[in-house]
Amino acid sequence: MRRLGLPAGIATGIVAVAALAVGCAGRPPVSAGGPPSVITAPSTSTGGPDLPNVHLPAGSVPVAGSKVDASGLPPGYPRLVWTEGNGSVIGFFAEQGACSTVGASVISQTGSAVTVRLLQQQPASTKPCPAQHILNKEMTVNLAQPLGGRTVIMQAVIERG
Repeated sequence: MRRLGLPAGIATGIVAVAALAVGCAGRPPVSAGGPPSVITAPSTSTGGPDLPNVHLPAGSVPVAGSKVDASGLPPGYPRLVWTEGNGSVIGFFAEQGACSTVGASVISQTGSAVTVRLLQQQPASTKPCPAQHILNKEMTVNLAQPLGGRTVIMQAVIERG
């Protein structure tokens, strides 16, 4: 094998940057400035794309695809939804980047549907994030009553600043 003659730290840095670039390829652009916006996508499948570290946790029960409306999530976003315990806890994955945080809350509970809003907060700066590595973070929210046959409606909102 031929050596490039670069110090080990620089060569490692080049490999790390290349790996980040490959890992972030195909991610949708983030909206710039202004008020929060709800992101929509045509897919309603719960499986979504094959994403690393996105799996059904042990002891959980998957929510049927026909009972998940994921049209409020961006393309490529995890769409796996499950219940835990007696069904009064809903679990899912949300994307979190190196320069952003993500939270979730139940914004509506009716006899036919539960709406969960994912809020991704990003810095107000227009400068690019130095390392935009995406992590699929496992999250849960509590319901007032078990989910039962209700539909889970997932929404994602991006907020700057």
